[in-house]
Amino acid sequence: MLSQKPIHTNLRYFVVFLYLGVALVFVLLIFALYRWQIVYHDKFSALAKAQIYQQNATISKRGTVYSADGLVLAADHPSWDLIISITNKQDYQKFFDNKHFDRFKKTIKEVIDKD
Repeated sequence: MLSQKPIHTNLRYFVVFLYLGVALVFVLLIFALYRWQIVYHDKFSALAKAQIYQQNATISKRGTVYSADGLVLAADHPSWDLIISITNKQDYQKFFDNKHFDRFKKTIKEVIDKD
């Protein structure tokens, strides 16, 4: 006659395998995080920097929008968004020093006049 194991023994095996499975997933997660943070640090840093300093030139004519009575509602003009982020007082003073600010204005004017 076949002997059957008590139910509590089967449950014990299930719980042990469940804990081992969770521990294995945790170890694999730690290993993956180690690889991303330590091994591939240079690769991901370069990707992040490339994402920050990316320039996209989108030149498209949209046309002029008129109202029903022929009034111009929107015209096709180039526009730019310029953001200057100055984090400390020294950089602020240095940037708005006449010599630097005049050079900045000249450079911006050259870029805008190219279009």
